[in-house]
Amino acid sequence: MARLVEAVLDGYNATVFAYGQTGSGKTYTMEGFEYKQSGVGQPPQVDPASTPESRLGIVPRAVRQLYAMVDRRRGEGRPRLVVACSFVQIYNEQVLDLLNPPAAAAGGRVRGLKVRWSAAREFYCENLFVEEAKDAEQALALFESGARHKRMAETRMNAASSRSHCIFTLAVQAVDSVDPGAATVEGRLTLVDLAGSERHSALATSGQSAHQSADRAAIHDSAQINRSLFTLRKVILALTDSNGSHVPYRDSTLTRLLKHSLGGSCHTLMIACLAPSDAAADENAPRNRWMNRTTRALQHDIRQFGEPIR
Repeated sequence: MARLVEAVLDGYNATVFAYGQTGSGKTYTMEGFEYKQSGVGQPPQVDPASTPESRLGIVPRAVRQLYAMVDRRRGEGRPRLVVACSFVQIYNEQVLDLLNPPAAAAGGRVRGLKVRWSAAREFYCENLFVEEAKDAEQALALFESGARHKRMAETRMNAASSRSHCIFTLAVQAVDSVDPGAATVEGRLTLVDLAGSERHSALATSGQSAHQSADRAAIHDSAQINRSLFTLRKVILALTDSNGSHVPYRDSTLTRLLKHSLGGSCHTLMIACLAPSDAAADENAPRNRWMNRTTRALQHDIRQFGEPIR
């Protein structure tokens, strides 16, 4: 992590994401927070206060490491470093702002943010709430607040399933001391908790059941999740293809928002989470093959082209 965080301060984009099936430990790896049941029929709620320090995941540790490096780089004559945070959740291809959650409209529907494209900014979320955080505690308070607004659900594969992709971004700008309105260098640290891939057969209920409507909703969510994860795999494989094949960023909301984190001058860390159960062997095997293939391709690119140029 130290190399990725340092690269962000040098103006690169760095990304960490956990990939795996539902219940394999992705949210535990990225957050480490305790989750507790809030009541019968209610989604589980995050409980950072009861989480011991030793259990904290990658996000809290990376945030603290980032600010520790920022503090070391601050000094007389150096550009002022500003860190701004944003936190979104992609649920059923809609982008929900977790730092400024929208109120539900009639019928319980929530309107997500629109994803726009411009030549200057590429893909971005319109009207996204971005807040400057002066230290690690402020940034973590924003992250914990956003985690409380996540859409969660209990499924047959996971008692605390996020049912979505969550993207926490820390944008670091080096502001010119002579012209405070100008940013000399900008890098982004993107921390992603991907939704888990799911087998429909493990979610459905056989026969008549009072839970069948909930199962149908879970299966619908699962179809959207698997489709976006499949697109992410296509994008990563296209990026590692030496023939320069088309990269299908536009095929899903997730890959559009992660374009700056996957392509170009960026550093990406993929964490494969594998469920230890024998029942998950059929899911783990193809995931291992894909991760090994991607790793070999990335290593080849590094040997051939060297470090990316900023």
